Amino acid sequence: MTGHDLARVDDCARCHAATAEQWRASSHAFATFNNPVYRTNVDHLRASVGAKQSRHCGGCHDPALQLDGAMDTAIRAEDPRRDAGVSCRICHGAVDATADGNGSYTIGSEPLVLPVASKPNSTAAHKRAVRPAPIKTQSLCLGCHRGFLPKPERQLTGVGDVDQWQVSAYAGALSSRVDWPVEKRSCVDCHMPTIAAELADSAATDGKVKSHEFLAGHTWLAQMRGDADRQARIARALKGVVDLHIVRVEVDGQSRWLPTRVGLTPGDEATIDVVVHNRRVGHRFPGGVLDIQDTRLEVELVDAQGKRLAGSVGRVAHRFEAGLADKDGVILHEHETADAAAIVYNTAIPARDSRVIRYRFIVPDQREPVAPITIRARIVHRSRSPAMQRAACRDARKRRAAKAALDPCPPQPETTIADVRTTIGGADDGAPDPRVLLEHGVGLLHGLQETLEQARPSLTAARQAMRKRGDARGEAMALWGLAKLAADHGRPYEAKQLAEAGLALLPGHPALLRVVGRAMARVWRWPEASSWLRRAVGTGTSDHRLLGELATALGSAGRPGGALNAAIAGLRVNPRSEALLRAQATSLAALGAPEAQTALSAYLRHRAPDAASSIRLACQKRDARCRLERSPVHVHVLR
Repeated sequence: MTGHDLARVDDCARCHAATAEQWRASSHAFATFNNPVYRTNVDHLRASVGAKQSRHCGGCHDPALQLDGAMDTAIRAEDPRRDAGVSCRICHGAVDATADGNGSYTIGSEPLVLPVASKPNSTAAHKRAVRPAPIKTQSLCLGCHRGFLPKPERQLTGVGDVDQWQVSAYAGALSSRVDWPVEKRSCVDCHMPTIAAELADSAATDGKVKSHEFLAGHTWLAQMRGDADRQARIARALKGVVDLHIVRVEVDGQSRWLPTRVGLTPGDEATIDVVVHNRRVGHRFPGGVLDIQDTRLEVELVDAQGKRLAGSVGRVAHRFEAGLADKDGVILHEHETADAAAIVYNTAIPARDSRVIRYRFIVPDQREPVAPITIRARIVHRSRSPAMQRAACRDARKRRAAKAALDPCPPQPETTIADVRTTIGGADDGAPDPRVLLEHGVGLLHGLQETLEQARPSLTAARQAMRKRGDARGEAMALWGLAKLAADHGRPYEAKQLAEAGLALLPGHPALLRVVGRAMARVWRWPEASSWLRRAVGTGTSDHRLLGELATALGSAGRPGGALNAAIAGLRVNPRSEALLRAQATSLAALGAPEAQTALSAYLRHRAPDAASSIRLACQKRDARCRLERSPVHVHVLR
């Protein structure tokens, strides 16, 4: 098996025309040098640290080049392997895959078994060959969709969509929070649904095949390819993946739910709360490479005459992204991985979680009547940030002689994912739906220690409303939030009392058990913490973070054997978890095991950079956006 073998897709297309046609339009087909964004990133890396270091990228983006060692050298424009992407034989020829990430899969060396008309058993043999064990589970997706930067001094976590899915309710992990029931869904369920085969395909059943388009947020790629139909289908799929609510306004310390009939007068300073709930995405929203994302929340205020009073749009809008900085705390805007030293903030929203974003404004003094004020909030998505597009366009123009297939220079398409409106001074007062109150409270629980108490009114109101409705699960959700609030304030027995009230409604729920374990751990009551966390783990979990908490509690309680077992179980799910590697190392040392030193070395190699804190502080001092986004619940000023 060579890289040229991997690059041949036409062999497969003879029998699988529909699947091959879908793949040719997909991000997997444009994962390599034929994609101008990736080309800019990998060329920068190769120019900065040498071609051999681009093997880091090649395992996932350029397997055909990687297999032949071609990533170590200059790559000719006419080399067919250069544009191969993640081709058919990568996934269908992977005989093994591990949880490490960064291309942690093994391609079989045997020639692909093809059906032969004269050999009746050859079709069955072919089907077995192209359905290896890794492709039947999430392990193959995980091999590339778990990424990290292997820095000489430490490790930086990169793309982690599968990591986020593993700790979500969609994977069956229920210990993060009490939530409404969701159907378990895998990567394939969402990104490879069964669709009609528009061309002949031997794999079709009743005229349908598993989609190989891998639909996600790649509207820009579809536009660059001139595929308006695909671009529109992606946009439709993006609409409504998150819920958006304008919940509350505060004026002079007095809060009111929105909409409200109480108006504002000129000179009033008001703060409004917007809740974003990632209700339908199985991993963080948005997904993918977060440091060059462009998904933003725009808010504007309009008066009774239709005049725009204030807004937060363009560069000053809140963005759902990660901030990647160099060693001096300078934010990197073009995915310059060679210069990356620390992740300084991350505003993406985990699956089923919520965030509160605040906006402050002063009502202007004007002759026309202001009331009622209409508040509009919307989430707008573009595939990549303006800075990344400018860099890709600049480099593409330099390579015009190479006749690049895709032009990254025209403006990107924009998709409005959610769009809501409410009023101040034009409607009757009334509390929002208790589900919205819950998400408002949950979002505020992500705030700093000194602001956590702001979550209590929403959670308490939600509890009362759910109890009045007779909704046991909804009340248990509110009790979980109140228990977490007590735990985060260091009041373990209040947390226990609230969680036990929730357990009376939802017996054995792991999130309620876990919150008590965390509460006990915060005040170093390790035996009690261990007991509650062990009950939360139960039998079999994909939540490696919970296993890390259990391992830490057991080790701190003087039970290194149990701590080691929990750490090993978690490392099977995420072998690069800093908390689990630390627990493994300390447990082995406590047991006097000969592997202790090796385990310690693994922990030291994979822990967060020592300089991360100083880099974040430097970023806060020099960059206003960094300073703002470092605070989990922060205020944007509407101008």
